[in-house]
Amino acid sequence: MSITDLETVAALKELGIRYAHHVDRREFDQLGSVMSANASIAGFAGDPATQPPLYRMEGLATIQQGFQLLLRYQRTFHFVGQQLLLSVTPDSASGETYCIASHFHHKQGKDHCFVMYIRYQDRFARVDGQWRIVERQLIVDRTEGEDVDA
Repeated sequence: MSITDLETVAALKELGIRYAHHVDRREFDQLGSVMSANASIAGFAGDPATQPPLYRMEGLATIQQGFQLLLRYQRTFHFVGQQLLLSVTPDSASGETYCIASHFHHKQGKDHCFVMYIRYQDRFARVDGQWRIVERQLIVDRTEGEDVDA
């Protein structure tokens, strides 16, 4: 498939970047600028085709409330990588975006970093003329942790 609408490609990539920005800055109230009101997020440890979800959040308000769990970390740092769009129509799209998410916290009296290697499998839709994430499968391919200097 050839995707030639560069404005759409850029808008879909920006959704993932702004999602990471709002999460890292704890601006959960701003997630409505990138997600639809009826969005869903489900997390998986491995392939969703063979693994049950670890969690599922339905609806923007539930997602915003669920993200409060990230407050247990001193800070997070999401590095958004490549995005492969699998389908694009005028009003819907799907794709996969890679991310490395670092979570900094105290563990046994030391500063610690827990890192997740993630693939987001997303469905997008135009809502009132703006692209939004309507479904996100967060697939954790690997995790690791280490003590770090603050």
